[in-house]
Amino acid sequence: MVESILVKDQKKVFKKQVVFEGIPVSFKVTVKYDDQCGNGHNTFSITGDIRGRNIDMGGCFHEEIAEHFPELAKYIKWHLCSSDGPMHYVANTLYWLGYSGWCDGKKDSPPNFDYAKKTAIWPDMPESFICDKDVRVLKVTRDAAALPVKRVLEDRLEGVLVDFKKAVEELGFVF
Repeated sequence: MVESILVKDQKKVFKKQVVFEGIPVSFKVTVKYDDQCGNGHNTFSITGDIRGRNIDMGGCFHEEIAEHFPELAKYIKWHLCSSDGPMHYVANTLYWLGYSGWCDGKKDSPPNFDYAKKTAIWPDMPESFICDKDVRVLKVTRDAAALPVKRVLEDRLEGVLVDFKKAVEELGFVF
């Protein structure tokens, strides 16, 4: 596993004036990699605050951050990745691939291959990983079908963490 030094507070702030929905605003982006929540591992986050006349909002404005702070765009994929991997890396990826068994056919419901690729930070994930609709019927068949996918995800985690460490250090943070 890639070793990380536990840091209590480590952040960078980027600010600029932009036009948001036709209104001039102050846009502040905070990039963090620390254990400020005290859970025993550092977690990366990239969030924004937009303030202006009649606008006061904050959150994960990743599309807007990429648009107005293009130098930060390549780091957005690491949002909520911690020193031990992306948040619920295997479980969330399997969920979005359809291995939870739940599927209502709506646009943002599983299986959702685009969400699975983002969750696993794997843009060229094989489409063959998507759970077959006939397999989803029984939990025992879903679990069996998920095993090889789970193993591949676990095997590639070390490489994901190496890339993550590189990105964190590019930003000037202690990993």
